[in-house]
Amino acid sequence: MKKEIIINTFHLFLNKGVNALVPLLLIPLLNEKFGIVGYGQLVYIQAMLTVFLLIADYGFIVTGTRDISLFEENIEERNKIASAIFFIKALLISVGFIACVVYFIFFYSGSQFVFLLSMAVLISFFMQSFVPSWFFQGIKKNKYISSINFITKILFFISVFYFLNKGATLIAVPVLEFISYLIAIIICIYLLYRYEKFKFKFPSLSLIKDQLKQGASIFIISILNWLILAGSIFFVEKYTSKQSEEYGYYAAFSRLAYYIFAIIQPINQAIFPYFVSSFSNKAANASKFVKSTFLYYSILVIVLVVGSILGSYLFFKFFFNQQFNSVLPNYINTFYILIVWVGLVLYNNFISLQLFVSKGKDIVYRNLYLLNTFVTVILFITLIPKYNSIGAAIALLSGELIMLLIYSRKIFVNKEVLLS
Repeated sequence: MKKEIIINTFHLFLNKGVNALVPLLLIPLLNEKFGIVGYGQLVYIQAMLTVFLLIADYGFIVTGTRDISLFEENIEERNKIASAIFFIKALLISVGFIACVVYFIFFYSGSQFVFLLSMAVLISFFMQSFVPSWFFQGIKKNKYISSINFITKILFFISVFYFLNKGATLIAVPVLEFISYLIAIIICIYLLYRYEKFKFKFPSLSLIKDQLKQGASIFIISILNWLILAGSIFFVEKYTSKQSEEYGYYAAFSRLAYYIFAIIQPINQAIFPYFVSSFSNKAANASKFVKSTFLYYSILVIVLVVGSILGSYLFFKFFFNQQFNSVLPNYINTFYILIVWVGLVLYNNFISLQLFVSKGKDIVYRNLYLLNTFVTVILFITLIPKYNSIGAAIALLSGELIMLLIYSRKIFVNKEVLLS
């Protein structure tokens, strides 16, 4: 089991690591080609349209993985669940695309460039949501998705580097990303039919309802998470007195914080099916498994947070130009707070997924995230107009800290998480 966990974690690390590293390496290139303002515009559009990605996913990256892992050896049941998820995703993508097109036709009054960039980002998000990573995680074969993702992301990076140096506009970035996800989907579908005995079966209405119910809490949490992240970007863009500068730095910092989060998050996703199996089978060694995993996970999070803070200036100096670094000291404290926030997010995600969602206690996670969102948004409204980007970072940190304190009380005082 340990060997299997290590192998699956490695492949998921490779998968998520590439997902984080490629956009990270593109930041200085995009900054150089389009300036901090142009890059900030792309981040703003991606942040606003991420809601359509979340709608299309509907939390299946968690609940789909959980349900597939529960029926890992039952191919017929596994195919029913996967078929229902594919059907729901296709339906949600269709509705989301139509809604977005209607908005741009009847209500949008901006520039044609922003319209084209937004549509390119949208179709890229829809393709990303249709990649069945949840299926391969559920059957503990992350090697498939990591290999596919590695190849397509490298092709994406090379193509972006090539076309931008040939004079392509910012729109080329999401268009090329769309093509890379399309290639990944084609390969995944081939593997599902060829090696995993997958056959699409038109889902019954009851199965569709069941899957929608299963994913509801995680979907709500995803939307709340989007409201927090997009809200911080929206308020900072609205209230910063130096929109061309401070907002651009905050956009870069928030994107870097996400990529740092993505370095450790694969552990959560890789071990999630094993927690599901341990709790569902009431394994005798589940308690030891939880404690040892949390210990190693905590060490990694601490090393990541401390290393990111200590090495930040060296990183910015290496990846960003002199103009960016000359103004960096004015805003670096915002970056430090965001890194600590990432550490709290990683702890909360571990507790939420492994100790609550794995046992079907999605509602606990949802309710605490509702509180997190409420506190964070109130602080956005209170702090950002006065303190700008650093106010946004403090608001994010405060929401996650309250959530972690309540989790700690539930676990250590109320003893809500039982292994039996």
